[in-house]
Amino acid sequence: MSSNTDRRLLQYTQRKLLDNVFAIVRMTWFYDGVLESVEEVRLIDEGLETLNGFIDCMKSAIEAGADICIISSYSAAEIGLEEEDQ
Repeated sequence: MSSNTDRRLLQYTQRKLLDNVFAIVRMTWFYDGVLESVEEVRLIDEGLETLNGFIDCMKSAIEAGADICIISSYSAAEIGLEEEDQ
């Protein structure tokens, strides 16, 4: 595989959501570099447990090679995402 197919997307948008919604997350999964499936979930905000579960889930998805798009009312820094210089 070329380095372009190894690179994955992590997109983050901060936007007002319903009060009880932590984030809406879309994960695009690939198999041998070909789009296999797309999942979208709405995460309910239940405090610190939600944040810890979200971080673990995102780490696993990134390590598995998924593209991830996140919409949340929280800033990226509040939920532990850091911007990488390109």
